Amino acid sequence: MAITNDLGWSGLETRYGRPSDDFLTEWTGDNKVKKITEMLKNSAPVGALRMAIEMPVRQIDWTFSSEDGDDDPRLDLLRESLANLSHSWNDHIVSALLFPHYGWSMFTLNYERVGGRLLWRKFKELGQETVWEWHFDMSDGGLLGLTQKPHLVATSQGMIPIERMLIYRFRYNRNHPEGESMLRPAYIPYYFASNMQQTEAISLERIFSGMPVITPPMNTDMTVGGTNYNAAHATVRNIRNDEQAGVVMPAPVGEGENDAWKLELLSTGGGTGLPNMGDVISRYEKRILTTALAQFIILGQDKVGALSLSTDQTNFFQLALNAVADIIAETFTRFAIPRLMELNGLDAAGLQLDHSPAGDTDLGELGEFLQKVMPNLTWDAGDEVWLRSVANLPDKTVEQVEEQRLERAEAAAAIRATQPAQLFPPRDDNAAELFVSDNAPDDDERRKNESMWKREVSKFFAGQKGRVERASAKARRDLRQFFSSEEVGE
Repeated sequence: MAITNDLGWSGLETRYGRPSDDFLTEWTGDNKVKKITEMLKNSAPVGALRMAIEMPVRQIDWTFSSEDGDDDPRLDLLRESLANLSHSWNDHIVSALLFPHYGWSMFTLNYERVGGRLLWRKFKELGQETVWEWHFDMSDGGLLGLTQKPHLVATSQGMIPIERMLIYRFRYNRNHPEGESMLRPAYIPYYFASNMQQTEAISLERIFSGMPVITPPMNTDMTVGGTNYNAAHATVRNIRNDEQAGVVMPAPVGEGENDAWKLELLSTGGGTGLPNMGDVISRYEKRILTTALAQFIILGQDKVGALSLSTDQTNFFQLALNAVADIIAETFTRFAIPRLMELNGLDAAGLQLDHSPAGDTDLGELGEFLQKVMPNLTWDAGDEVWLRSVANLPDKTVEQVEEQRLERAEAAAAIRATQPAQLFPPRDDNAAELFVSDNAPDDDERRKNESMWKREVSKFFAGQKGRVERASAKARRDLRQFFSSEEVGE
């Protein structure tokens, strides 16, 4: 057997081209898509979670970079291609951000020829509900493409090849084309919470409004389907249309004043002593948000929780946001950029899509850090552009910053030139010439100090980089372990 042969089977079960690896029938195929859509549109906690993910990621700055530097001409092709899109980049990001909820979001890469080069025309979103069949390579299990459900527009297009697709997946699990939804562990809490909400509404109405009870006169013919029977049932239903609940008592038998219809409300006395159903619903909604590390959304609604706890939970959620942004950047770098370069006869090596950190930066901590290290840093125009982005200050390009710095320097020089000569201290030309030369008296000492500072600063930032990378790696491992759990706790 050749060493290059593909071995083993991932274990992904498929049926008629659709993965069927979940033991819940509600969470396979079209049923899964319908349930997730229902959760996104009907559940307040899930809707809040969607906004908590979408809003910070929309504020991220996305840039292309090259290992060959900013002068790489391929960067101009990427920027021009992005500007040629018929929709905004933010529109694409918002559509792509459905992949944490559904497990995947998919697009077709559409191009057009502009000035002799092929550029992106649009990233066309394909709805999750349009999947008819995924096509796999039987030799190695790789994904070949997708066939959508028949439609008037797409009836004759056949299979969409994977080379024309861009698929973001929340988890790469056994090459599952539909990934794994972050809402899967939240489904059981959502199921109970939604049912308890309906039960609570019905119970409150019956407790406080009462249930209509109608009693027919003595010896009334109440044969099922008869005129009296239908009229009585219509009466109790029309009193309360939502659940159409009511009680029709049988006609009394015997003597007494029972010669008229009686209509009254059956009450439970206000529901005293019943359990607080709101607490039960709240418990399930907290579990929904906990599965996505977003429990900070409801922190404080119960009038409990410290500010430090909120900060810790928010910081942990920001790790998840950056992981989502990483998936977008890595997927786009791996599939969209190389295909564009190949169509234009170029190599994509060293090109990638980068993003700024997701979430808000603590400007107080950043200011304190800059104050400590600023004397040892060389602050250039690019650093100012970055700081403006982090602090949400008006955007400026590197060229604009450099131009304004030059203007300020020229203005300062002009002011100095107009000042009286006596305002300036006398200058020792001999001393100036001496220290400008390479033979200044303290030249060796200054170089020694500069070398020492360079070593200490390099050591400091190397240590900082190591600590950040270790903390980030640990956080990613914890996130993968957390999201891979299939347990539903109490």
